[in-house]
Amino acid sequence: MLPNAHARLREREGISVIAFALLGPNGTRMGDGGDFECPLAYEQGAIIYSMPTTTVTYMRSINLDIPPMALLNAECPRCGTKHVTFDVSAQKSRGIVRAGWVERFELFCVCRHCHTSSIFIVDNTNYETVNKWGDPRGAVGYDGYLNDYFSVIGYINLKDHNREPAPEHVPEQLEQMYTEGGTCVAVGCWNAAGAMFRLVVDMATKSLLPPEGQDPNAKIRRSLGLRLEWLFANGKLPLELQELAECIKEDGNDGAHDGSLTKNEALDLRDFTFSLLERLYTAPKRLELAAERRRERRGVQ
Repeated sequence: MLPNAHARLREREGISVIAFALLGPNGTRMGDGGDFECPLAYEQGAIIYSMPTTTVTYMRSINLDIPPMALLNAECPRCGTKHVTFDVSAQKSRGIVRAGWVERFELFCVCRHCHTSSIFIVDNTNYETVNKWGDPRGAVGYDGYLNDYFSVIGYINLKDHNREPAPEHVPEQLEQMYTEGGTCVAVGCWNAAGAMFRLVVDMATKSLLPPEGQDPNAKIRRSLGLRLEWLFANGKLPLELQELAECIKEDGNDGAHDGSLTKNEALDLRDFTFSLLERLYTAPKRLELAAERRRERRGVQ
């Protein structure tokens, strides 16, 4: 028969510690189970981190009340250790990112190898559990490895500093390219940022051209600057964007090609790209969704 367990909480150099002892059936002390340091503690009691999962399993097997331990397996951005276990202590939802149900979270984690913290970005991968994680401690309160329900997308670092997201309802490929351009802006790579924003504009405007064999000619179709002029002249793009589009001719066709873009020029390209995507994708989709809600309110199919 397993002995009983006794645990008490004390402080040692500012760190919460669980002192664990084994007690015999009559209450006599049979030996120490050891001390387990806890980097964090909550009002409800100590939340145990940095303890081997085998130790936790054993302590629970002898009826010691151990709170749930949310874990994540990933490569540590700080020490570079691969497939290391992280203790997850906080979560923040960034909302639904695709398919109408895939929710993205930021998880505050502590590496068990180097004991430093990182914030991981993860996406829910299991449709059947979409309602499980919405609670503020839904993921943190999970007992086990979150990799069973989430995929690790990345982690928060310098490239996320003041990065502007793409407008809503933009096609995934264009959104990824715009995000890459925003990353380049965040780290001060102006030429790379200009090249990415120009590529977004190039791909977004090709779909506005008539089929091959009709105007414009091949030269205009190939040149982004000439193509924009033709689209404005033929009412394919709103004239309110024409002034902002000047940055394409001056920066996209020249500076981005010879590597001389400045910060202000890259930001001008970003502003035009953002406004263009809003007009082409965000505004029409919002109108479509508003019309759909209106029909639903009136019971119209």
